[in-house]
Amino acid sequence: MRELDQYEKEFLENIAKKNPKKKGDGYFYFYYKGKQYKRSRVLMQLHLNKKLTPFEIVHHKDRKKENDNLDNLEVMNVYDHNILDKEKPDGWQPANTIKPEIIERIKEIASEMVKVNYSEIKRKLERDGIKISDFTIARYLKK
Repeated sequence: MRELDQYEKEFLENIAKKNPKKKGDGYFYFYYKGKQYKRSRVLMQLHLNKKLTPFEIVHHKDRKKENDNLDNLEVMNVYDHNILDKEKPDGWQPANTIKPEIIERIKEIASEMVKVNYSEIKRKLERDGIKISDFTIARYLKK
């Protein structure tokens, strides 16, 4: 890690003033000038006054991706994070686990179509208040 220069610090401070949005992966992102920035990385870089490398991960100690409190965050390298990530607590499920009723709804919508169209399925699910990617829809239809 190297120290942030004045321009980088001001840039990150401007990003941090934006309202973050939660994405399907469970993390919060700031959007600024057409780009997205993971909230945990922005906050940690400002806190440390250091530029993180692409090989440094901001880990959530409590494994709750939405908890970006500084006392819950720590910086580690990719290798250490991958080892730690293999140690799942009891009852842990990935954030992107789809509920069985949503999978059934995907299959139900697809069965009504002559030719399966992932974007159309996505639009119908969004009308039901379910946000899901075309990729995820395709993955569950292929199972």
